[in-house]
Amino acid sequence: MIGKLRFLAEGIALTIGAMAAILGLYMALVAGGALLRTAGDGLPHTRLIHIYSTPVHAEIILPMADDVADWRHLASAGGLRGTPAENEALAANATHVSIGWGAESFYRNVHQLSDIGLDDVLDGIWDDSLLHVSFLNKPDVIPGVMAIGLSEPGYRNLVAAVEAEFVRKNGKVVAAPGESYGTNDAFFDAVDSYSPLETCNEWVGDMLEVAGVVVGRFTPFSKTLIFSISVGDRVGDELGN
Repeated sequence: MIGKLRFLAEGIALTIGAMAAILGLYMALVAGGALLRTAGDGLPHTRLIHIYSTPVHAEIILPMADDVADWRHLASAGGLRGTPAENEALAANATHVSIGWGAESFYRNVHQLSDIGLDDVLDGIWDDSLLHVSFLNKPDVIPGVMAIGLSEPGYRNLVAAVEAEFVRKNGKVVAAPGESYGTNDAFFDAVDSYSPLETCNEWVGDMLEVAGVVVGRFTPFSKTLIFSISVGDRVGDELGN
């Protein structure tokens, strides 16, 4: 009996030690990933986007419609709560669209920080993904929003990369009806899967890298993502909103 208890204790100790080692390695990757930055494209800024961040999550804010992209079609895809006329008006009046990517179970169950439970965290470690789309006005006055300057090719690359994240059937994006937080947002099926190495904030970092921004090479947390964005790519309102 004593031998079995000793064996069990040794097994528990080894498991805890292995978990601590994995966590330590992960945190080392987080620290190194924020300090080791991408090269960026080094081109003049001609376009302006925004990044919205909370203590746990970040999203990309893009102009609603310009000569490169028109995101108003997302309002008629079936994910919004309003009538077709109300949704069309919402998109017509919005100046910007906020797009984030994340774990499906986390998005469905957590609407605010107080909703987070252990089950949500565990279920979201490896999970399918959704895109969260919100229709906005004047993002520069929203708390937690940062303006980012992009080059012309960087902006076009970003739009193409974000568009490629939407699952499409017969050429149309696939909405997840009934999952919105309010009347101005909707969820859509997304490609790829969520994991500790591909988080919602790492997704934003990947998109910024595609856009030519100097950003950390591994940014799984919103704090490390924002920290890693180059001061040279953070701009005021000189490019307009």
